[in-house]
Amino acid sequence: MKKLFQIIFVITLAYITAFYTSDSKSKKDLFDFNFDFDFNISDWFTDDYGYHYDPNASIDTLIQQGEYYYINNDYYVAIEYFKQASTLDSINPEINLFLAKSYENIVDYTLAQIHYKKLLSADSTYRLEAYMGLGNISTLLTKYDSAQIYLSKAIEIDQNKPEVFLKRAENYMLQNDTLKALKDFEKVASLNQNEYAIHLRTATVFFEVKNYEKAIEYYSKCINFADADKYSCLKFRAFSFYYLKKYNEAIADYKTALEIDKSDAYLYYNIAISYDELSDKKSAIEYFEQFLSETKESDSYSDYAKERIKALQ
Repeated sequence: MKKLFQIIFVITLAYITAFYTSDSKSKKDLFDFNFDFDFNISDWFTDDYGYHYDPNASIDTLIQQGEYYYINNDYYVAIEYFKQASTLDSINPEINLFLAKSYENIVDYTLAQIHYKKLLSADSTYRLEAYMGLGNISTLLTKYDSAQIYLSKAIEIDQNKPEVFLKRAENYMLQNDTLKALKDFEKVASLNQNEYAIHLRTATVFFEVKNYEKAIEYYSKCINFADADKYSCLKFRAFSFYYLKKYNEAIADYKTALEIDKSDAYLYYNIAISYDELSDKKSAIEYFEQFLSETKESDSYSDYAKERIKALQ
């Protein structure tokens, strides 16, 4: 509808201009449709998204315009400019890369894959981006085997790009191949020495697979970050120490976590059972009682605490 209004507007404007700039005879000729004015609809045509079609635009201008809209997240407009640029050079790697990324952003994975693969069919400086894009799309389409192939090829090109290792690690996790995932997580952590979130993710995965020594290693690194959630890191490092039967270390971390947040009544319970394992009856009873006074729930933990207090007295 907008396009129709544009056409009507231009024709009407042309009539009005011709009418008021003509003499009487010309006005008569005007209404006999015997007038000439030179314009080309394609020179001014703008579509509903704001794309301006100019048949005389150079490829550099089209790429520049497309990139501007891409950077501003106007992917539909960007696509139109890059499509027009593609009619001038269909194998241009920069054009195909932007088309692939734009289509990926509007969730048109079929066309995105087509343009990523065009990058692979030519000698291009964008092969790494192509493999990463194809790997990401394969993941989104739950084609994990294909994703691993593409991401591994990307790693062959650049072994120092952490986001590729991270993406492959997440893919391995989705396939329940935790050991391979952990290798990639550790690689990502080594490439991001100052990234707290990556170290925490690595620590968490080691904890989940019961590799408590490695979990302690990464939780220890996490605690030293300025933006760390020290309470959670201390608590899970304490769990790890406990499962390794290093009860004194576990108690120390539980107590430090309590200094940060005394609202977690179950920390008292964890300290109590650690003292119980060390046969420190007095301390065990003290913390079991503290747990019972702090907790508002009656559950298996409170039942066990009451049983242990009786047994230890």
